[in-house]
Amino acid sequence: MRELAEEKLDALADEYRAIGWHEVRAALERPYDLYMKGSMYPATREPTHDEATRLTAIDAEIEAIAEAEGEDSERIDPLSDERDAITEGLRAFNREQVAVGGVALWVSHDGSLGKSFYRAKAEPKPKANHDGPVPLYSNSLFADLTRIKTRVVQEAVAADPALALDIVLDSLAGQLLHGAHSHQMAIEVQAKAVATDVAQELMATSDVLAVEDMMATRFAAIPAEGRFEAIRAMGSDDKMALLAGLVAMTVDGTVFAGGSPGQRHHQFEQIVRASGVNIASRWTAPIGLFDKMRRAAMIDLLREEVGASSAENCATIKKKADLAVNVSERLPAHWLPAPLRIGAFDRAEREPEECDADMDEDGSEQEGMIDEETA
Repeated sequence: MRELAEEKLDALADEYRAIGWHEVRAALERPYDLYMKGSMYPATREPTHDEATRLTAIDAEIEAIAEAEGEDSERIDPLSDERDAITEGLRAFNREQVAVGGVALWVSHDGSLGKSFYRAKAEPKPKANHDGPVPLYSNSLFADLTRIKTRVVQEAVAADPALALDIVLDSLAGQLLHGAHSHQMAIEVQAKAVATDVAQELMATSDVLAVEDMMATRFAAIPAEGRFEAIRAMGSDDKMALLAGLVAMTVDGTVFAGGSPGQRHHQFEQIVRASGVNIASRWTAPIGLFDKMRRAAMIDLLREEVGASSAENCATIKKKADLAVNVSERLPAHWLPAPLRIGAFDRAEREPEECDADMDEDGSEQEGMIDEETA
């Protein structure tokens, strides 16, 4: 089955390459870096004279049937299907898009074809307008989501002294034995606590506490004067708990607003996996997350996670607050935003031509196979 699926993907990939797409990728699993790429959507052309005439005729016929037989008449369905087929045919990628675009193909969990079109070749960015696709998460919200992920992982490290010791040894050995720079490491060995403060509404559904607050409470008895003697007098378990908490406070997986993931974030993902933390069990997306997203981004998110029909249904909701509630309710259980997912920054470096500097996220389409991609 695996070989058959790979053969079908490769054959489909060859079809896209023959059309002339700048980049085509085919794999059994959805590429992890799609959320960092700017989505590309088909252009819409004007209907031909024959198409426009037929659309007008269909509309008139549907209206007449609805008046005579009611809007639930069975005769309306085939006419609506024909209309949808004509309007769908007006949407296609033009040659300019194909020349700079990329296609990613994969097998979805339900066995269907997963497909995403994105910008693969860098070019001067056009002036911002409100008609095109927008990133799912703004730079500041992306940074906040990685702070939340950092807080969850810090909590896990604080509960695992053996892991904390390994993290310290790795950082020290990397810098002192292998010449790595401190900014490439997932912890700050200069004893600088990493801030994980985010807006309270983003933590409304989570009970994860800042590690520095937990430490201040647990080890409040350690005096500033005579600290060394107090630590020397501690039992082994307390010392290891102190080590774990202090190391945890320096773990940093934050991607700062406008920045890009790098070597430090790759190392951070290694710590995430080693901790065994289940992020979805420690943080659930609150309504405040969707309140901070743009309308178009929420529709793109629904299209990517639930499907085109769900996205189209919600696109008609006028009030942003109502849209946020609908998006929140339609997403799968235990859903996490892409930056919070384990493995989000597994690759240490990104190729410069793969995405724009502002790190646009993907609102990928998962649609059936289409016969023609170019106008």
